[in-house]
Amino acid sequence: MLGQAAQAAEAKGDTGLAGAYRERAARTAKAVNDRLWDPAAGAYKVSPSDGNHPQDGNAMAVVAGVATGDRAASVLKFFGDRLADPHGDLTVDRAGGAVPQYISPFVSAQSLLAHSSQGDTA
Repeated sequence: MLGQAAQAAEAKGDTGLAGAYRERAARTAKAVNDRLWDPAAGAYKVSPSDGNHPQDGNAMAVVAGVATGDRAASVLKFFGDRLADPHGDLTVDRAGGAVPQYISPFVSAQSLLAHSSQGDTA
């Protein structure tokens, strides 16, 4: 996470490196938002060619600050609306894409981080 790398560089007193990391973070966030955000689903796609929506990628977008404001809220809603299963959240909304559909405690932990990063601890 480039934002955290910027904070570490700043803590070490290297403002030039911190600025470079922040610029890369902004460029990366813009590219992800431009190429992977699916407004119809309210979540990020696996890739431009795979229209499925992964739990881990969406959670990481929130935690990394790529998804902010309404997009972050939309992703969290997507988890409950589209990934919730009686046995746990699914790794992706539809079977058959690049990401297999199953329940993963590790990936679900990423969702918990996303919820808590947005103050949603209920």
